[in-house]
Amino acid sequence: MADIAELNRNGEGLTAYREVRYPHEKAEVWAYLTDNDRLSGWFDELRMGEAGEGGHYLFDMGEHGREKLEIFRFEPGETVEFDWFGDVVRFDLVADKGSTVLAFKETVRKLTEQTVKDLAGWHVCLDVIGTLLDGRQPENRHADWEKWHEAYSLAVGEL
Repeated sequence: MADIAELNRNGEGLTAYREVRYPHEKAEVWAYLTDNDRLSGWFDELRMGEAGEGGHYLFDMGEHGREKLEIFRFEPGETVEFDWFGDVVRFDLVADKGSTVLAFKETVRKLTEQTVKDLAGWHVCLDVIGTLLDGRQPENRHADWEKWHEAYSLAVGEL
């Protein structure tokens, strides 16, 4: 399936890379990655705790409290790279002819049952950012997740 992230085996893990073009200004896209009011629209459990290198996102684990996810790299309006429960997630933004290209990269250290769930989740989240930027509301995130979960399951199984 051509629409999934590009997956490459990396030792016991993998790297996933996907570019998404949004017909919006870079500052608007950046706000969805760093502004808590915008974050809540596409990733309800994730909040910016302290912006900047050495800062952190907060992940709401419900009754298990909040997990701090360290930010390794933070270049305002350009790049944010952070810990994702032992893996690394990175977003890079590039302005291109009135649009913004968001490059998503996840470096998974070791494949687990959670890997495919996360890949499908990130895929849906990036699509939802586009929907929200366009002033619309997502329709059925769970159905979208199930579709992408199946696609990523097959792709990871072929690695």
